[in-house]
Order: sequence, then structure tokens, then C-alpha cells
Amino acid sequence: MTYEEYRAELEQALKRESEAKAAIAKLEKEIKALKEELRRLERRIAAVKKEIYSLIGTDEQGVRAFQAQVEEIGKEVDALKGLSPDDLFWKKKELKKIKKRLEELRGSRIAALPEIDERLTALEGALAQIWAKVPELPSPGHYTVLKGDCLWNIAKKKEVYGDPYMWPRIYLANDQITNPDLIYPGWELTIPRGVKENQHLVVFGEWLSKIAGYEEVYG
Repeated sequence: MTYEEYRAELEQALKRESEAKAAIAKLEKEIKALKEELRRLERRIAAVKKEIYSLIGTDEQGVRAFQAQVEEIGKEVDALKGLSPDDLFWKKKELKKIKKRLEELRGSRIAALPEIDERLTALEGALAQIWAKVPELPSPGHYTVLKGDCLWNIAKKKEVYGDPYMWPRIYLANDQITNPDLIYPGWELTIPRGVKENQHLVVFGEWLSKIAGYEEVYG
């Protein structure tokens, strides 16, 4: 390499170094400006959050606690999604409680936050779909009459009603029984389950004032 070539290459290298330093300085200036903008945005976000919390009457911790309640209900709803219609029939009390809790949460000002409103709306929709699967009555059970059986003893069996005084229910549900004292081995009896909405199945030992006092009746 000649001296002239060396000088030319050195000048090119120095030029590239100078350009690189200038580019770095420019980038550092831009980074500094962006950091300043970021800090301004963070302050603005904090101010907006503070204003929002003031409007809904809580703070960040309160919002998180509220979200935890919403997600707890979400877990319960998810657990109910896979149940059969018959199983859901026996979960009606639980479904009503979930519905009530959602209504209570919806009544809070915190529920106006977009992300919470969206989640509540999704849960309300999921719960409505579950309710749509709940039958008016569950599928009836069946019992094959054995030798020596009577309606009293059948109703008394744990797998039937566990209450002998429920025998009239079996009698009324089976047209082949014309005399409640006469049933025959081999007969397949229908065992009604549950009652319709706004009905109460009276069991032995109940009276009207007691029934009226039940939470699901009049409370």
C-alpha cells in the first residue's frame, strides 16, 4: 500500500467515525426527547387514573379486589358449563346466587371500567346460556318392583326419596297403579324428581308457615 493509498483509507475511516459519532449524538438526542415524552405520558396516565378512581370511588387496590370477585364468579360459571341439564336442575339455587352476585357487581361504579364491563357482559351471557339448558323438570328415575314391595317402602328407600310419606307421588305418576295397595313384581315404576319453578314439594313435618319462611319461598 502506497502512502497516498494509506492516507485515503485513513481519511475514509475518520469520515465514517465522524458520521457515526454524529448519528449517535442525534440518536441520543432523540432518545432523550422520547424519554421526556414518555415521562410526560406516564404523568398524564397517572393523573387520568387518579381522576377515574375518584369518579368510581375507589383506588387501584379496590379495582383489583373487584376484579378478583369477578374472576371468582368466572371460575364458578366455567365449572357449571360442562354439567348435564339434569345436573343443572339441581344447581338452580347456585345459579340464582351467581346471578344475584353479578347483579350486585354490575351495580357498582367500578363495573363501568371498560375491561370489567366487558368481562361482566361475557359472564352474564355465559350464565344465560347455562340457564337455557336447565329443564323444567329433571329426567325421572325408574324403579323395578320387587316381591314384597309396597309404595311406602319404595318411597322410603334412600335411592328413591328416603321418605315413606312421599309414596303418593309415585302413585300419581304411574297410571298402571289403580290401587296403591296393589303393585306387582316386575313393574317398572316412574320416580318423579324435583318440582317446577315456583313450586314447593311438601315433605313430612312441614307446615305452611314453615314453608313460607324458607328463603326460596318468601323468606
